[in-house]
Amino acid sequence: MLDKDELKTRLKLLVHSNSIIETWDAVINEIIKSTYPWVNLHQAKLLACVIDAIWTSEFSNALYLEVVYRLLLQEKQLFPSNRHVRETIRELREKGVVKCKISIFASYNKDGKLISEIRRKVLEVSDKFRKESINAMAEVLRYTLSGYLLPEKNKNLFNA
Repeated sequence: MLDKDELKTRLKLLVHSNSIIETWDAVINEIIKSTYPWVNLHQAKLLACVIDAIWTSEFSNALYLEVVYRLLLQEKQLFPSNRHVRETIRELREKGVVKCKISIFASYNKDGKLISEIRRKVLEVSDKFRKESINAMAEVLRYTLSGYLLPEKNKNLFNA
């Protein structure tokens, strides 16, 4: 069992390592390349952003505006304007990789009465691609966390 100080130290190491993010990026890029070998860099970045937004929100789709904002903030060189993001989405829609839909987000009170309803544009990818990507991200998370947080095995067992 890890003591409190060792756990804190390992958590700090994990936070500062970026190993989860780097591994996620590598795994998702590999899945994108193997599923859609013809995509260009812009399209691959957009698909990775959609998967990341799905992972973060825990929905089965990604909010259109969230994907746009993330790309404009995190990938300024590739996506300097909304037009560049919209064009890349259009390209992927034409190839059937991404679907644009309107989703309804509803809130209900305890009695089941509708309180509010909001319609938002969302981006969807195929179930197979989404599930494979999310499962891979979960496996990376599990593997990385276990590497940092599981106590070391008793070294005396190996010296016997």
